[in-house]
Amino acid sequence: MIRAVALVAVCALTACSNTQNDEGPGVFVLDAMLEDDLGAVDMAPPPPDVDLVINEVSASDDYVELINRGPALDLTGWSIADDGYDPAAPDTDDHRFALPARLLGAGERLLLDQLPFGIGSSDAIALLSPQSAVVDAVDWLEGDADPALCRLPDRDGEFHPCSATPNAPNHAADEAPPSCGDGLIGPNEMCDGPVMAGRTCADFGFVAGELTCDEDCIGFDTSRCTAPIVVINEVVSSGDDAIELHNAGDAPADLSGWLIADDGYEVDDPSTVDHTQTLAGTLEPGAYRVLIKGDDYAFGLGGEDGVRLFDADGALVDETAWRDGDATIAWCRQPDATGPFVVCDAATLGAANE
Repeated sequence: MIRAVALVAVCALTACSNTQNDEGPGVFVLDAMLEDDLGAVDMAPPPPDVDLVINEVSASDDYVELINRGPALDLTGWSIADDGYDPAAPDTDDHRFALPARLLGAGERLLLDQLPFGIGSSDAIALLSPQSAVVDAVDWLEGDADPALCRLPDRDGEFHPCSATPNAPNHAADEAPPSCGDGLIGPNEMCDGPVMAGRTCADFGFVAGELTCDEDCIGFDTSRCTAPIVVINEVVSSGDDAIELHNAGDAPADLSGWLIADDGYEVDDPSTVDHTQTLAGTLEPGAYRVLIKGDDYAFGLGGEDGVRLFDADGALVDETAWRDGDATIAWCRQPDATGPFVVCDAATLGAANE
């Protein structure tokens, strides 16, 4: 039997498996039925428009997956804790983990797999706001999170035992994993049919329009988006390892502080910073800028790899990924600047894709 709870803004006592302790109204013991618990944690409504939740936990692999069901959210000050944490006991601080100070996009998942505490076969996890209030929580009995306990359906459902699907949509242990075309975002898929993982044209530097998924589910098609600004337009993973940026907007784009990164970069892992390069200068309207390995950045592009572009605020502006061999000659947008990425017959670095 599973005891799984999700505490949100105003969790009614009749709807939660948690019990109120003696410290007054609005103070709860998350996991009173377990030998150890999270201690007294103040309940308070989350900030307006915030819908960050726990989506999956794994006792076998010691990870917690969060998902942002609301608009982009600054994670500064947010944290998670297990049932060994008590805010009244400083010596339990190692049972609380501060989330990376970064922007989590709409629909984006965040995998936390390097925690200072272990996740027990019988345990509890709480998501705490910057005000240290419980925003979401889940607890479970022996074996329920082996290999994983997750929301079914993905993102919005109640917690049930499931297959371990870190950074991918949840599915029950007796279900086949999602595949391209089934309307579910599976492993190695970025979208699927009308399901866009919360992404919109605005996430890619456009001001309006309809974002669609490409036919292979490994990239986004921005051809129906309007008013593009700066995009990754072409990639060549052989020879000089070139990345072409293009400003298809009507105004100059100041790239100071922007970041280009390959697939080895993890936003919340400082040890992967060598997979990034900070940009500078201005990209004029209609102009192309070609970045060359060794001259403009130090990391290499693999036969199977990916490239992401972040603005000065750390927001993801554009991204693409390719399979082994796709970018050997050229991996480029068709039509130029707005279309999905396809394998191109020839590189056209510094000029419009043909």
